Amino acid sequence: MHQSICALTLLLTLAALSDGYGSNYYCSPSLCPHGGPNVGCHPPPLSGGTFCYGKSPSVIPMTAAIQAHILHLHNYYRSRVASGYQFPLPSAAHMYTMVWDDELATQAGNNARSCVFAHDRCRNTPQFRTSGQNLALLKFYTPTYTVMDLVTSFIGGWWNEYQYTKPAYIQAFPRSQVSQTIGHFTMLVSDRTWKVGCAMQHWVEGKAMKIYFVCNYSFSNIITQQVYTTGAAGSQCQAGMNPSYPGLCRT
Repeated sequence: MHQSICALTLLLTLAALSDGYGSNYYCSPSLCPHGGPNVGCHPPPLSGGTFCYGKSPSVIPMTAAIQAHILHLHNYYRSRVASGYQFPLPSAAHMYTMVWDDELATQAGNNARSCVFAHDRCRNTPQFRTSGQNLALLKFYTPTYTVMDLVTSFIGGWWNEYQYTKPAYIQAFPRSQVSQTIGHFTMLVSDRTWKVGCAMQHWVEGKAMKIYFVCNYSFSNIITQQVYTTGAAGSQCQAGMNPSYPGLCRT
């Protein structure tokens, strides 16, 4: 019943957003109260945006295997923190197991196909009104990497920001430039994030190849707010803990 009510609410929201904006509800200003445009309003074509022209752009598909790998890495790292294994960071009382979301992945693709390494101003969806984002870019000259290798490297790079993250930053995400140093890591371990969707774009510049990786999340870092609630690992999990990822709540 709860799922049916949620689905009906989402459909009504989509209908309201579509009113006056045609079929593209991303163009509704209500989705971006802090400023737009929404990256989904006038997204780049599948062939790539203006900055992709002449660079042989191509979308790298997020296959089921790649999606599973992305989720495993997120949940493995989240489990380490939630369980209290990443000293001196505290354990988490209710950190969810991450699951894949196709709409977040679509919005990530709308950014990736721009061939511009930059956060979009707004990527919110009707379901996720405070969507977060992590970006990564790799430039190389010899195509020796598999997509799995790239995903592992990119997410591992975000994770490595843990070494700059103090327990105080978990209690309140900082205003200072420190936030730019730890923001990828805190997105990975936010306990208000439970869904992720990613996209990857490839293009050529001169003799170099570039791979651009974008992951969008169901929630974002909020200055002065907690990254996650500290406490005994999984002590506030309403549906119990995930046996595959100790310390994480079942989703």
